[in-house]
Amino acid sequence: ATNEKSKNNACSFNIANEDGQPYDNNKDMSNYCNEYFANIGIKMANNIKIPDDFSSQIPPINNSLFLTPVTENEIILQINSLKKNSAPGMDAITAELIKSSHKQIVQPITHIINLIFATGIVPSQFKSSIITPVFKNGDNTRISNYRPISLINNFGKIFEKCLKTRLVSFLKNNNILSPHQFGFLEGKSTEDAMYEVVKEITDNLDSSRKCAAVFLDLAKAFDTVPHDKLLNVLHSYGIRGNVLKLFTSYLTDRMQYVRVNNCLSDPQEVKIGVPQGTVLGPILFIIYLNSLLFLNTSGKILSYADDTVVIFSGDTWDTVKEQMERGITAIKIWLDGHQLSLNAGKTKYIAFSITSKNRPNYDRINIERFSMVINEVYSIKYLGIVIDKNIKWEQHINKLTVNTRKLIFRFYQEIF
Repeated sequence: ATNEKSKNNACSFNIANEDGQPYDNNKDMSNYCNEYFANIGIKMANNIKIPDDFSSQIPPINNSLFLTPVTENEIILQINSLKKNSAPGMDAITAELIKSSHKQIVQPITHIINLIFATGIVPSQFKSSIITPVFKNGDNTRISNYRPISLINNFGKIFEKCLKTRLVSFLKNNNILSPHQFGFLEGKSTEDAMYEVVKEITDNLDSSRKCAAVFLDLAKAFDTVPHDKLLNVLHSYGIRGNVLKLFTSYLTDRMQYVRVNNCLSDPQEVKIGVPQGTVLGPILFIIYLNSLLFLNTSGKILSYADDTVVIFSGDTWDTVKEQMERGITAIKIWLDGHQLSLNAGKTKYIAFSITSKNRPNYDRINIERFSMVINEVYSIKYLGIVIDKNIKWEQHINKLTVNTRKLIFRFYQEIF
């Protein structure tokens, strides 16, 4: 499915304007796409009212991150880690060229990155990106149904890899990240996240407790992260002084272009969000989301990046309902305070039971404070797996069977 989506991205599509009319030239279309991607996060964030009772206090840690200088050996390792066939950024310098000339360029790259670490100033060339719109689903003429993926230059990737190594090491050594976050971290995967979700549900069922899980849907979560709030979070977590200056430089004055049908748009400044497709973007997002996973609710919050599940349990279904309504209210306050948008229409919950007996007598929960209704579903796709209300995996097995038959049919056609 991923390969099919990739074929339908910026290479050959025709986006319509706001009136539904197609563009007659690629330049206008690419400029429209770029304006949309650069401004959608600002529009969404501005529509979120920060609750009066929201508290953004994160207990600050005592330790601070200091950046050790990079060595030539480290730079060689990072050069070798570049994917040979990855698309280049604005400078058009390929990873293959960098790999083949690493002996000649390792010394100046080492010097430049150490200079960035020392001054806290990121070169503008490292902050320019080409956006490739990747189709998600729905109407393929609507730009809102595309995900912006950034292509940065390969020297910028090397810099970001070096910085990420030091940042992640600091976060781990100081036990800053929640153990319930499974996204974009070495040694953790979607399988680990799925295992914890299923284990939490089955443990409750085995203990004869009523159990329900709310699957949150955050709308364009990466795009609406305000830079000032992210920098405040980083400061609380020990990113201070010259290192905070570096991250401030990294996030500000970012310029992006959109390429559609091999046509490059005019540049747009990106004033909000963490860039998708970069090395640092995902880790910055999970840092921003981190305090949500420590939120005092009656449920257990588990996340793979922004794919978040909240599991509630109790002795009765009425207790579970009260916990869900109270817990989701607290989560909505946190999300609004961080200017992240909860998509109520796509947020669903499942009430789990081994048999069809003793089911709850309600099929929705009301978040009265926000005039929001969250509806029950009997199954949902989470991290590629279909979870059903009885944890019997029948729907997931059926899905795998259908997909396998399709693959066999394709192979049969190609062979014969």
